[in-house]
Amino acid sequence: MKSLGKILACLFLLGSVACKKNAERVDGEVHEAGYTMTQEGWLKAIRADHLEVVKKMAKTGFNIKARDENGQHSLHVAAEAGSIDVAEYLLNAKVGINDPDNEGRTPLMLAVISGRSAMVRWLLKQGADPKLKDNKGYMALMLAVTQHQVKPLEELAPYHREDLDSALLLAAYEGDAAAIDTLTNYGASVHARMSDGRTPLMLAAQNGHQEAVAILMDVGASRHATTESGETAQSLAIAKNHKDIAEMIEKGFSSETIALDSDDQIAMALAKVKKKPVAGGGSSDKVVMLEGAKISSFSDNSKATASTEPNSPIIMRQYSQRELPVEVKKVYGDTATLRLGGKPAREISVRAGDPIPNSKLVVVKVSTRTEIGKLNNSQPIYIGVVQVEDKETGRKMDWRSGSPAVGHDPVALVEDAVTGRRYLAKNGQKFTSEDGREFVVSDVRPGQLIIEDVTSGEVSTLILRGPRG
Repeated sequence: MKSLGKILACLFLLGSVACKKNAERVDGEVHEAGYTMTQEGWLKAIRADHLEVVKKMAKTGFNIKARDENGQHSLHVAAEAGSIDVAEYLLNAKVGINDPDNEGRTPLMLAVISGRSAMVRWLLKQGADPKLKDNKGYMALMLAVTQHQVKPLEELAPYHREDLDSALLLAAYEGDAAAIDTLTNYGASVHARMSDGRTPLMLAAQNGHQEAVAILMDVGASRHATTESGETAQSLAIAKNHKDIAEMIEKGFSSETIALDSDDQIAMALAKVKKKPVAGGGSSDKVVMLEGAKISSFSDNSKATASTEPNSPIIMRQYSQRELPVEVKKVYGDTATLRLGGKPAREISVRAGDPIPNSKLVVVKVSTRTEIGKLNNSQPIYIGVVQVEDKETGRKMDWRSGSPAVGHDPVALVEDAVTGRRYLAKNGQKFTSEDGREFVVSDVRPGQLIIEDVTSGEVSTLILRGPRG
């Protein structure tokens, strides 16, 4: 037994010597690489994405899961620095990809804040959850807006289809024109509203963001939209003494023609939307009607659900419905009161046969109708309707009380993802696929296009993806 004890003691001593020599060797290699065997050296190696040094230091006892006083561990540091090689090593070592720090911020959020778009892309592919919120309630998408990080915003947008409108409202409030451009290109709607009815244009105008106002109007935001209390983007700008912005919005009010747009006019306007390159297809930017068109076949795995919609060869690229500086305020009997935008705004009374000022339109009929909707608990509500007609073209349009008057019905710019051909889609249009299936456009909404398989009754919801989304 004494001999065994001596042997074990000897082996322990030899092992200690070997360990000491190994530690000295690693220490020398780390110093030779320009680092120290300290916490400061450890963090420096992570930020430099020096993977070999990080591995060696980890083997000598540095705890890769240890947190600092801010609650951040090594993956937080790597993400913030954009150190992808080190981050991959840490993930393989089971460091939590969605772990929050003391402020509730995950590695993905820190990568967004520091503008590390490549790291953001990589973390998302590794399963980082973009829907998590920090202690202030901000998701990574919203942090990208508040921190004016456009490149990370582009990486996050495809993961946040249902959050893009909220992000656009925030970008308008912040006055970030670049973020507005990015979000609208990925499908955010300029028709989005706050709970009090304010639109992105109203928020930008109210807060004095001239560049943001310009780009919002350029991408189709309505100057004529009103809040529940009747405020417009222009009146909100005037209230805050943003005279230059009020004049920008005012420009064209007095000379703007109130008109109904033809399909050709709408198609020409939508043809100006920037087109996403399509591999091997898309020889023309011309926009034609979807009615009667033949599009690429729907594959079996791209039917009917929002989750599989991105695989569909039909893509919704843009929504359009031009609002006019006219509002039907009320209808009483055969008389309607219209509010005409301008400086100053004014109200007029019209009956059948009366002309609409500053237009070629004539009132055809004034009436009321009953509608049942979810917003009124399925109870009947009475809607005032003014039907107008362009006497030169014969085009007619119903203007309803409670909604802005429009120059055309809702339409969508739709693209065949396989060929790149672009179409103008309207409610009720029918088209076929190459495999012989017939479809009908059931509804066109600001953020969605609803199509139905005529034979099977199967319904597909196409999410607005924007020109580059």
